Amino acid sequence: MNVLRLNVGLACFGLLVGMAGSAQAQLKPDKRLTQKISVDDDAAIVADVLKELGDKYKLPIDVIGDTSDITESSRITLVGDGVTLGSVLHLICESKYLVSYLEKGRMKVARVDEDEKNMTPRQYSLVGIVPAIDPQVLAGLYLPQFTSGLWKDVDQEGGEVLALSPQAITVRHTRTVHAELQNLFGQLSAAATNRPKLLSPQEKAEQAMLRKLQTPVQLAAGEVSLKEFLDQLLKKEQIPYTIDLTALEDESIAWKDLKITIDDTKQSPASRLDALSTDHNLSWRFADEFVQLTTQSKGTEQMSIRVYDIRKKIGPNQPPEAFTQKLLSDKELGPWQADEGEGGAFMILGTSLVIRHSTVAHAKIAKLIN
Repeated sequence: MNVLRLNVGLACFGLLVGMAGSAQAQLKPDKRLTQKISVDDDAAIVADVLKELGDKYKLPIDVIGDTSDITESSRITLVGDGVTLGSVLHLICESKYLVSYLEKGRMKVARVDEDEKNMTPRQYSLVGIVPAIDPQVLAGLYLPQFTSGLWKDVDQEGGEVLALSPQAITVRHTRTVHAELQNLFGQLSAAATNRPKLLSPQEKAEQAMLRKLQTPVQLAAGEVSLKEFLDQLLKKEQIPYTIDLTALEDESIAWKDLKITIDDTKQSPASRLDALSTDHNLSWRFADEFVQLTTQSKGTEQMSIRVYDIRKKIGPNQPPEAFTQKLLSDKELGPWQADEGEGGAFMILGTSLVIRHSTVAHAKIAKLIN
């Protein structure tokens, strides 16, 4: 978890409005989605949670198409105080393969495949990123590798680059990919200019939570349920958390019967979560203001972008490429798109390494680099 910058998923689909139409459309926050809320739902049906949030915070939520097999049959646990409504809605939808977005003051929720039918153009600034990276290489190689959608130049279908110059790039794609691109270009700009990313109030709050995850705490020894364990470890420390119960059930993990043995040693929450994941075939990450707990296999699907400072790993006469070869040759870190056409992707920007990979892989890479 000790990376130079952590992708915190601020480009929530629900926080993006005005994306359709002009390629110069700007992102505007909706005050309803930036308000701080509290959630305490235990094994709740997703449809019920969405309705409760919409009614309570005066945000009409319309479900587009048939999502009953997802929203009415899957369960989720959400526990946290002082989190933004936008983050809560985004993590619910992302964990259930749904997309949420604002349209005319109403929140729309749809399946990911519905989102793929509605592509819009948007322009992104390349100032500060070029000449650190060739814009043609960025558009032709890295955009397909660092996003989840299809691209016409690679897949013969999907989104496309409409215009490209050293100053800006205009992309036509889905809301999902636009959210990913917004985060990607923010990370690239910070890495290329070797400056800290300007933090929003939400990101500052998340960084405070990340420090809590690394701060050793002592728990009462004994055997407890999964929920009791997380309440002691996280809720007590005011760290919001969510459990993707449907994912656990799909892999026959009996979370209701799961017992966690706590010792009385002083350990960081991150270390205890690592041990929990190893012992019970689980995976965790921190995003959207929450510690998110899911299965090991689903954790390999959750891709995020992180920027690593590799100055300590390369000598004065050693090019960064030599270090990336070590990552590629480490079988525990794969798969990589560069070798196998799928999995993680990376790009070198000076002495920074920008990597898009799974939650599981990032945990291993962070330990290797730091």
